[in-house]
Amino acid sequence: MDGCRNKKLEEFALNQGFEKMYCVAPFKYDDWEKEMQGVDDDHGGWANSPDVFSQLEGTKSIVVLLSRHSPYAAFPRGYAHVPNYYVMTNKVIDRLKIVGDYIKNEFNANVLVNPKIPHRPTAIKAGAGRPGLNRLMMNKSMGSYCHISLILTDLDLEKTTKKHKDMCNKCGACVRACPTKALNMDGTWDYRKCLRHRISTNVFDGGIREHYQSLLGCERCMVACPVNKEQGELQQPTDDMINLLAMDKLLNLDNDVEYRRQLHEVFGKNVARAARMLNQSIMVCANMGWTEYKDQIKELMSHKNEVTAELAAWAYGKLCQD
Repeated sequence: MDGCRNKKLEEFALNQGFEKMYCVAPFKYDDWEKEMQGVDDDHGGWANSPDVFSQLEGTKSIVVLLSRHSPYAAFPRGYAHVPNYYVMTNKVIDRLKIVGDYIKNEFNANVLVNPKIPHRPTAIKAGAGRPGLNRLMMNKSMGSYCHISLILTDLDLEKTTKKHKDMCNKCGACVRACPTKALNMDGTWDYRKCLRHRISTNVFDGGIREHYQSLLGCERCMVACPVNKEQGELQQPTDDMINLLAMDKLLNLDNDVEYRRQLHEVFGKNVARAARMLNQSIMVCANMGWTEYKDQIKELMSHKNEVTAELAAWAYGKLCQD
């Protein structure tokens, strides 16, 4: 293994906007497999695979790259809040591909960018951080405001050996902040209660729907964390981002092809699927008490999608009570 390769690669990656680089050898994800049992079925079989070699034969190194993100502050009335994490994801993928091409061309190596392997346990194994009670990785310079990107390669890079100290003091702020009680003080969690998980399943029963106040999940466990509070103020959304998420446009998603394209461009096609965004918008509108959209919600009660129609009926009833 040649440490000079790591230095050259790290310098290039940092110049592309990444903040930290780590490297780990392939390993077996025993704990992850136990933790995520059942998620595969809930997500229609798309969940990450722990088998690295089925994705890139001959993998010798997993490159872990971290980027910093900061949650958005509140959006004005009538504009849906969204986690900045998903805005950043699309941008990071483009930078990650550039780093992958660099490894391929500079070192004549095979690579796989953004593999479908568990990101958080891989980064923790590489020494990038330690898990917190909120089930997220905590890094000493970013808290849990870190975006994890991975690259598989058959290049034999020097592996990170320094272990990361535990940043979580087990204060329980994240456990108390979780609106659906998905987190526990013993470090376990019920992923089926997590709002982010539910938008992937498109099932909003058991009182879950009452807690959606943002599109694409919830960041309350991160915002409540005292370690994250040391990272500075929440990021103010740009005017373009605010205007993109106007509720009247979101509730009219089915009829506006160009608007759907804009959402895909910012958040990615998988995350910004029209049905997902529409259903979440209905719940956000109801929970925020935005009665000015009652008429649009009422029209959606006859939507061809049964889940959408049922959510619209629930939301309309809730708004009529406000």
